[in-house]
Amino acid sequence: MASPAISLASDAHLLVPIDFSNHSRAALHAAVGMLKLGQGGQLTLLTVVEPPTRGLRIQTDDLHQQMVVEAESDLRQWIKDEIPDLERVNPVAIVGSAGEEICEQAAKRRVSLIVISTHGRTGLQRYLLGSVAEKVVRHAPCSVLIVR
Repeated sequence: MASPAISLASDAHLLVPIDFSNHSRAALHAAVGMLKLGQGGQLTLLTVVEPPTRGLRIQTDDLHQQMVVEAESDLRQWIKDEIPDLERVNPVAIVGSAGEEICEQAAKRRVSLIVISTHGRTGLQRYLLGSVAEKVVRHAPCSVLIVR
């Protein structure tokens, strides 16, 4: 049985959460491939910096703001290195909880499809670390493609 093709409209807007791992690089390339096969579209790369711990918030606000600035700079470098010929790419770095922010940004930006990677953790490791991809699949306002 042939796998179904994913067809995108020319005004498709894809969101790819980036954690700067090779897994998220694979998701980025999958999204770019879909955009190139289709009629183009828009791509948002999103990285989420975890918020400061409540008790330490006063001492870490400046540090977290610097982390957001550096994350956005890293996203821009990824764009130059990984997809230099693609137009309509928007790098976004924000502070928050990854699963929640991915879903909120997808709704806010009217995203057509989220292309997210998974690390494939199982058992105790998944339980302790949680699964951002699972949270996104459960709560996303649009379709989600998981890349492993």
